[in-house]
Amino acid sequence: MPAWAKPMSMPATGFRSAATGRGELTAMAGIQRLNSKPLLYRLHSQRPATLVLMVITFARCQLTLANGWRRHRKAGIDCLSQGKARPICRSKIGNRRLPRTAIMTWLDNSRILAIFAVMFLHVAAIVVTGTEIGSLYWWAGNLYDSALRWCVPVFVMISGALLLDPAKAEDMKTFYAKRASRISAPLVFWSLVYLAWNAFKTVMAGNQFAPMSLLRGLASGKPHYHMWFLYMLVVLYLFTPFFRMIARSATRAEIGTITFLSFAIAALNSVVTALYPSGPSLFVNWFLSYIPYYFLGYLITITDVRAPRAMPWTALALSIAATAVGCRLLARYQSLDAGLYFYNYLSITVIPTSICVMFLLKEWNKPFISSKAARTLSRLTLGVYLIHPIIFETLSDFVVTPFDYQPALAVPLLTITVYASSLAVAWAIAKTPWMNRTI
Repeated sequence: MPAWAKPMSMPATGFRSAATGRGELTAMAGIQRLNSKPLLYRLHSQRPATLVLMVITFARCQLTLANGWRRHRKAGIDCLSQGKARPICRSKIGNRRLPRTAIMTWLDNSRILAIFAVMFLHVAAIVVTGTEIGSLYWWAGNLYDSALRWCVPVFVMISGALLLDPAKAEDMKTFYAKRASRISAPLVFWSLVYLAWNAFKTVMAGNQFAPMSLLRGLASGKPHYHMWFLYMLVVLYLFTPFFRMIARSATRAEIGTITFLSFAIAALNSVVTALYPSGPSLFVNWFLSYIPYYFLGYLITITDVRAPRAMPWTALALSIAATAVGCRLLARYQSLDAGLYFYNYLSITVIPTSICVMFLLKEWNKPFISSKAARTLSRLTLGVYLIHPIIFETLSDFVVTPFDYQPALAVPLLTITVYASSLAVAWAIAKTPWMNRTI
């Protein structure tokens, strides 16, 4: 199996990736009135994907240990006499060599677009939940939301593309130390910030402050609606060294099989969860549903697909249309909550949407604006993700909402404003000693 050259100064997180809550459509309360609360779609709870997936995982790990260095050579690892592994500096997709700068370029572009899509989705969400179902305003929000559901899966796939690289010769202790140094400070700091922010909004709205509700949000991995992604990412990182063993030892066909089977299990789980919601689940189980996207990111990175250019665009358009129409039909004949199944990141329409977008992004190997600008924007992605809810909610509470004007225009304009403001704040924090560790 081809091995990737080690990426140059790549952030450890799939963000610097970020994303919204899973399958959730969030409508912030203060957006329409100060004493409202966030409307969280009831797609948060994911039942743990069955043990079948973990059995496959640990079976592959055992196979890796048994095969040992014989497999390592096929993965592009040069076994030295001292017993240490040195990655051979080569990068190939299929039979075509791909410079490491090209790999970094399309991943940076993917981050930049995905974080903008996250904010676009959050702004559109309040239109979907706050207007009459089937109205022109509602359709504007529905179409925007349906077209952007790929944002979280793309972030997870970026993480897989980077962290499952078998050419990275680092032991488990080193891997955990790097990830902890990267994500622990942002996780702790911004969890506390959003606990205080929610308490402040509660008091300002004239409601009684309930400390236990904040603690429950923290324990559930959602001190604020967007923070779930970091909590999920922590657990995903814990299993990454074992997943990397699979990537190192398995053939491309075997990785494809694992990815397909885990997608089937996760997609079935999302259907059952939508039909029989059982309330919040422990956040340590969330990562199970995102394992297929994790492996898929790596698989797409090492695969060179020769297909007519129109094919992914056609499939993307059809899957987006199916998401929008499916949501409308279920909302009409059952309820909006039922229709929101199609917004789930593992719904039968969002999965193909995400795959098409990732393949299309891979073909975009020219830097966004310039190489320097793309790297700068990419590195600020995590900060933008962490900061943007405060800016969005402040603007919505005191300045403007998508309901004030035609949502078809107001949603993108408000999104641009939120993104630019969040980017400016993230840049300032990145230039501040000590604080720069929090983004």
